[in-house]
Amino acid sequence: MIQHESHPSDSSTRIEELHAGGASLEGVGARSEDGGLSASVLDAALDYHRRGFAPLPLRGKQPATDLIRKTHGTGRTTTLAGRGADEEQVRFWFADPAVNVGVFCGEPSGGLVVVDVDDPALLAEATLPLTPTVTTGRGYHLYYRTDVPVGNERHEWGEIRAQAPLYVVAPASVHDSGVRYRWRRGLGDLALADFTHVRLPERTKNARSDHSQQQDQIRPTKAVLLGPCPTRDQAGEGWLRSFDRDPRAVEAMARALGIEAPLGKPFRYILQDERNA
Repeated sequence: MIQHESHPSDSSTRIEELHAGGASLEGVGARSEDGGLSASVLDAALDYHRRGFAPLPLRGKQPATDLIRKTHGTGRTTTLAGRGADEEQVRFWFADPAVNVGVFCGEPSGGLVVVDVDDPALLAEATLPLTPTVTTGRGYHLYYRTDVPVGNERHEWGEIRAQAPLYVVAPASVHDSGVRYRWRRGLGDLALADFTHVRLPERTKNARSDHSQQQDQIRPTKAVLLGPCPTRDQAGEGWLRSFDRDPRAVEAMARALGIEAPLGKPFRYILQDERNA
């Protein structure tokens, strides 16, 4: 179980401080010649496992289902998130240095909530308690904890990932751009702050811009229907059946049918007069 320390309520950071090169506390791993981290992915994965996080192997950003199947009998990330992995299995996954490491969000990792910021400019007014922070190929991952249920959310600035089988790519993985994920504020320097102290601007928390809605409308063909599913099972055609476990795919298909209700909420059945479908 992860042990968390409390943070003063006024201990917060701003996205622009990260851009300006604020605190630069390092996480796991040894120093390299360029002052960064030279931890192997295996070292990083073992460190996450020992800290109470639930790691998983990735090829790029997608689950390495072939490796997961060898240790768990199935490539499904939902199964892996529920069962977890022991140290021997972690060592097997990351014996190959080309494999990236991911970390499950939510209960498997002790209530981990990750604020995934792709467009920092849209979060200029957010209040974000100081917490371990990762520099990614596009933006930042801010690691928080929660003792109460938090839902997965998508916004124009990025995402909130709080429930498995959603996961994040973790240091010392390599981004598609060739940039390595790095700890800007490391797990060894800061405890995970409580997500309840995060304050997001109302305009980004409760509404989406027209631009973001247009992007969502083309997601079914460009990112979901033609792209790999994050919970896919590559055995035969098993990945096709995983669409109903991918919240993004379900939302996209619902929108195509004219259903705008959030997942899990009643909606009006469009083929007959049924208001509690």
